[in-house]
Formats: sequence, structure tokens, C-alpha cells
Amino acid sequence: MCGLVAEAGRLSRPKRRAAAHSALTHRGPDHAGEWGAVEDETEVWLAHRRLSIVDTSEAGHQPLHNRQQTLHLVANGEIYNAPTLRTRLQGLGHHFSSHSDSEVILHAYAQWGVACLEQLTGMFAFVLWDSKNQKLFAARDRLGIKPLFYAPRGDGSIALASEASALKFLKGSRKKGYDPAAISHVLAFGYVPDPLSIWNGMRKLGPGQLLTWQPDQPLTIRTWWSPPDATDDRGDDHTWRQRFLDVLDEHLLADVPLSLLLSGGLDSHAVAVGMQRLGQSVEAFSMGFADPAQDESAMAAQSAERLGLPFTRCTLDEENLPTLLDEVTRRMDEPQLYGSFLTMAEISRQVAKRYKVVLSGDGGDELFAGYNWYRNLHEPLNRHAPLKRALARPFAQRLSLPHAMGQKMRTAFNCSSALHRHAWRTTRCFMPEEITALLTPRGIHLSEAQFLAPLQRYHAPNLPLVRNLQRIDLMTFCSNHICAKVDRASMAHALEVRVPFLDHRLVEWAISRPEDPNEQQHAKPLLRADLQGAVPDSLFERRKQGFSLRSAKLHGDDSLFTLEINGGPLIEQGWLRRDWQRFIHGDDPQRHSKLWRLSQLSRWMRHHPEGVAEDERSGEDR
Repeated sequence: MCGLVAEAGRLSRPKRRAAAHSALTHRGPDHAGEWGAVEDETEVWLAHRRLSIVDTSEAGHQPLHNRQQTLHLVANGEIYNAPTLRTRLQGLGHHFSSHSDSEVILHAYAQWGVACLEQLTGMFAFVLWDSKNQKLFAARDRLGIKPLFYAPRGDGSIALASEASALKFLKGSRKKGYDPAAISHVLAFGYVPDPLSIWNGMRKLGPGQLLTWQPDQPLTIRTWWSPPDATDDRGDDHTWRQRFLDVLDEHLLADVPLSLLLSGGLDSHAVAVGMQRLGQSVEAFSMGFADPAQDESAMAAQSAERLGLPFTRCTLDEENLPTLLDEVTRRMDEPQLYGSFLTMAEISRQVAKRYKVVLSGDGGDELFAGYNWYRNLHEPLNRHAPLKRALARPFAQRLSLPHAMGQKMRTAFNCSSALHRHAWRTTRCFMPEEITALLTPRGIHLSEAQFLAPLQRYHAPNLPLVRNLQRIDLMTFCSNHICAKVDRASMAHALEVRVPFLDHRLVEWAISRPEDPNEQQHAKPLLRADLQGAVPDSLFERRKQGFSLRSAKLHGDDSLFTLEINGGPLIEQGWLRRDWQRFIHGDDPQRHSKLWRLSQLSRWMRHHPEGVAEDERSGEDR
């Protein structure tokens, strides 16, 4: 796991490049490397910050180059099938200079070109310069586990980086101000959906996408992988255990010790039990909270004892939460408006004191339809929904009920599709018409079509409804929120988090499975069956809990939120109406969530001010 930054075309001044490189130090404190050249009047620069995990010797330092010095690479992530792929490539005549998993990308590209992506299994984002063909090639892993930002520039050049916080230092990469569309979408979803970035001039490469840049040629971006869009009856649920163990075994590739995040849920327990079945005994970490209703550490400790794992209970300084919230927000290169990023950042900080790598159960809810919104899709309101809502819309708009009940019914009836209803159930906050009412003309006022567009891209009508929604969530909510949150929160402390449930082979198997009626009755029946007898029975009786912090220190008094909103840049810079409280009523059941979202966006803006573009401030064109 590392950080990368690159430019091609015309380069920024050395001071700018040094600042961009330095901005990624937290991602890779073990080594800093860079390479640059001018080839046929094209300037190229690749820089890297390394967190040494596989082949920790100098041979694994980046940028990496082939023997002919025609291919140059910076990469972030892990290629889990590197040993197998290396053996295969050696059989084809390739000679390796290290045991780094990233080096297989160089040789795979030399062998198969862009098609090398299909050979890679892992989480990755990389930039490769092909000198012979004068081509920059960049790609992101299938599920978007690892990030990659890019900025096409007016002079035809391009810049790329692992984080927006590095890219903003390079010339022309950060135009003046925030992207208005991103502001509206982050209020709607709680994250900025790709390809948008919070900053004007920047974009995010989407999951399973590749980018190709050549001098004097149009920038090309295309999708190289998508989840299945139809079911396959050939899948066999009885092979789940071996299927998962094969994937998990590859995820143990490392030359440093491993650790585990263990909560009170099924997903992290499946990883723990799987590691035990593979003969791995690692230290487990769990986050403890003062509120017994929220604390899962006792369950995790009980399971760790049964599995024979060393166990550490981490704690959060809830007395100092506002300060901690500011500190963590300062480290986030884009706004994340869910409270779970705070707890993820804190447990990462504590694990990173002793480890570089930790495994987690992230992705299990998407893989096994574990969220509550998957299990009541067939309630009466959803049957014949479009017809019912079309007939009911005029009535719903005239309801003179108390605000909370009226809003609930208006929302339900006005959702004109299963996709719209799913968007509401997953976000549970602002709908497009509310955002339009709250924002000044400076913001983008979302139509229903604009609101649904990030989800619509992954809509697969030939899939059963549950599988279709899982597919959408994996490529949107999971990629843009779960993976982004985990990456930034952990890499802020140079900690690599591995997520075996997001291996593409498991995703392809899960999405192509026919719909299982048992999933509507009990969450994750396959995991439950596989874990029986391996973990305490009390695990199966627990209600699902999220990883968000619900502390009274932050959520007990809405006045803390209103103070941040009224005195912050969201209003002062003219994005939010000053009379915004007219539109969030006291009896609104989502009032608290809405105040949190507005206040956290305002807090993020305060730590990442709009200002002016870097080029305007310096007066330099480079």
C-alpha cells in the first residue's frame, strides 16, 4: 500500500511537484522515489511513497522499470495472485529483479498490453508510462478499493494522484472553488460519487475503469470490468467455504505481520474463522464504547478467546470528540458525511502502532445482502409500486398531516421507481427537492434524474431485484463511501486494510446467484450456516450494528450542529440559504441526520477552504 502522483505533458515547477509528493508521506513513510524524463518533447514524472509490505528490500522501491527502460510504473495496493502470475510470466521468458507484487504489473503489461488487467487479482491503482508507444496508462481495481484522482489540463497535459490533497499542488489541477454538482451530491448521498470530485478541475477514475493519455490525442476512459448483469444457475452455495478460503489465503500475502479488525458482526467473524482454518493466528482489535448498547468489544473478546486469538480493545476519547472530529476531518481529502469515518480513523491509529496490515470484514453486507433495506423489498408498498405512486401522487402532495407523517407518505408515494425508493432507503436524508430548497443559486439543484444518475449507471434490469440493488451498492455506496473511508482513515496512519469480501471472484459469484428466499427471513444464511459451532451462539442472536459513533457528546445536542452551520463556510461562502432552518422542521424524523450532514460538510469546508486556484495565487503558469 502506497501513494502515487504523476504528470505527463508539461510538468509543474519542481516546488509544486515536491509539495505534491510530500503530501502523500503519510501513505508511505518507508521510502520516497521519483523518476522523470523528456521523451519526444513530452515531459513525464512519476513519484511514489512506499509502505513496504511485500519484498521490503530496496529492490521493491518504486518507481519500477523494466530492463529495457521502456516501461515505468508507480502502483498502490496489492496484487494477491502475484506469486502465481510471476511463475507464469517467467515461463514466458520474463526476468524479474525483485519479489515485489507490483513488478508483475510491468511484466504483465509487456506481455498482454492493456489486457493485463484481466490477469490481475487484488486491490490496486497504478500509473504506467510506456516510452516506446508514448502512452500513459492508468487503471483502478474492479471494485474501486484503491483511489485514483486525475486532472486533465487546458494545455493537453494530465496529472494523477492517490489523493486530491496531493493533486491540488500541481499546476492547473485545482480550478477555483468546489464543484457545485459535488456539493449537491454529497448532501444527497453523504459522499461524492465518481467521476465527480469535490474540486473543480479534478475527477475520480471509477471502479473497474482505465485511462489512456497520449500527446495530442483525446483522453480516453473506459470500463474494463463490470459485475454480472444476469444470474447463473450453475453457482453452488455448498462451495462457499472453499471459495472463500481460497480467496482469503491469497489475501495473506505479506512479509510483515498481519492483524484483524473484529467487531460483533458475522463478516469479521467469517474472516477470523477463515484465518484460523488456514492456520493463521493473528491479533484481533475491536473498538469499545462507553455506551453498552453500542459496544461490541465484549462479543469480539469472547470470540477471540474461543478462537485462541490475542485480543486488544481500543477505546475512543469521547470527552474529546469535537477536537478529534476536527483532526480527522482535516485528514479527509473529500467530505465523508457518515460518522463511521471517525471510528475507523481512531481504530486505525491504534492498530498502526504495531502493524502495517489489518484484515477486515468490509463488503460483507453488500456481498450477502446484509443491510436491512434488502429484506423488506416485497412489502405491500413495493408491489405494483409505480402504478400505486402515480395514482397516489396528487393526494400525497395535498396531505395536511403533521410534518413527519406527511413527509413519510409523500416520500413513499413520490418515489416513482424501485431505484428511487432504494436511494431514499439507503441515504435516509435529503431528497432532491429538499436540496433545491436549501441551496442558493450557487449550487446545482438536483432533478430526480440527476439524483439517480450515479445509481442508474449500474442498474441491471435482468437481475432479480435484490441482486440488482447489491450490484448498485457495490459500485456506488461501497466504492465511494466504504472503500474511500477505509482507505483515507487507515492510510492516514500508514495502515493497509485488506478486504477479502471485495475480491472480484466472490462478487461475481454473489451477484450471479439466483435470489434466495431465505435472505428475506434471516441475514446472511450462508455465513450463519458456515460459522455454526465455530463461534459463540450468542453471535447469531445479536441485532446488526453499524460502525458509526452515536455518542451523546456529538449527537445529544443539536445546537452544536446549528452553531457549526450558522458560523461556517457553507453559509458564509453562499452555498446554503441563511434561513435554512425553515426547511428542516422539528418533527422531521431525519432532522438529526440532516443537521449532522450539513454541519459536517461545513466543518470539512472549514478545514479545506475554497480559496483560489493554485495558479491564480502564485501567478505562475507552471
